[in-house]
Amino acid sequence: EPLIFFDTAIVMSLQIRHAGVFKQGNLLKVKTGRIYMGCKNSDTFLLDIILTNLEYDKALAEKATYEFPRGDSVVKGPSIRLVECVARHYGNIISGVKEISTSPDGKKATVKAYSWDLETNFADEKVFDVEYKRVTKNGSYAITDPRDKYEMLANMGARRKRACIQSIIPQYIIDEAVEACQITLEESIKKENQSKSIEEIRANMLEAFKGVAEWI
Repeated sequence: EPLIFFDTAIVMSLQIRHAGVFKQGNLLKVKTGRIYMGCKNSDTFLLDIILTNLEYDKALAEKATYEFPRGDSVVKGPSIRLVECVARHYGNIISGVKEISTSPDGKKATVKAYSWDLETNFADEKVFDVEYKRVTKNGSYAITDPRDKYEMLANMGARRKRACIQSIIPQYIIDEAVEACQITLEESIKKENQSKSIEEIRANMLEAFKGVAEWI
């Protein structure tokens, strides 16, 4: 069946100009690329599009999840890069990170992360403070270099932006995307090892574990 798309460039431009304010009561009801003629479940249709795009993207699959230890447990989930990719194909979502203000002494910034579904008009935002201070096991120290400040703000903003996007996109779509990336990696490993002998595979594994041991 044919797809129905509406040009929303002008509407998006007008909305963006409103200085990051979500004016739900005054917005046009935007019907955009998620409207499909003859398709009862557009999310299912979109999921097929997303999974198709992820199927051959090994580079994204390699950085599709994050994982780190916290106490006796392990925290893991979809990375900001994967969530951004899903949002791009899901369509009609505005998201970003914006610095609202900086303290007079330059030691702290107030930042807003946001995500906005233009079709449903559902939005989520998180306002938080970034203190330019690095904490280590040997104590803490202030960050003064502009580049280090930018990287810290961008890193903390990306985490909140990811959470905002995840609040808009159905969780099962993101879960399916993570699984698709895992399958992509598995298939890639199979293809790479098809032409290798068991001795070569074993040698490569030992070399990889050496790098892990050095890191630990």
